[in-house]
Amino acid sequence: MKNTLFVLCKVLLIISIVFWSIMAVYHSFFKFTPNESYLIIKILLFFEPLLFAIALFGLIKKIKFIYILSVIFVFFNAMLSITDEVGLYDILSLVFNILLFVNLLLVWKQIFKNNFVVEK
Repeated sequence: MKNTLFVLCKVLLIISIVFWSIMAVYHSFFKFTPNESYLIIKILLFFEPLLFAIALFGLIKKIKFIYILSVIFVFFNAMLSITDEVGLYDILSLVFNILLFVNLLLVWKQIFKNNFVVEK
């Protein structure tokens, strides 16, 4: 069960990286809005997959500090998805973030017990 949760966390992080990369490219190249605040949103969209990639790295390498920051990041990302406009992409983002947050919490004990074993 422990390894299944670990693998599920990795898969959800990879899905989030791909999802947010697509969203960043889509909003940067196909939605032309000459608004300064929209430029900030575009920049933040490119940081989103980077932060998920760092979270994936921290989970794979079992770096507790990055893991804790990842849990906080995913939680706040889910909260922002709730307060955002409601559309298909927002619902997908919310579902991915909630699933990822729950799975990150489920592997919490394994990471902090120092007996986190992953089969290859």
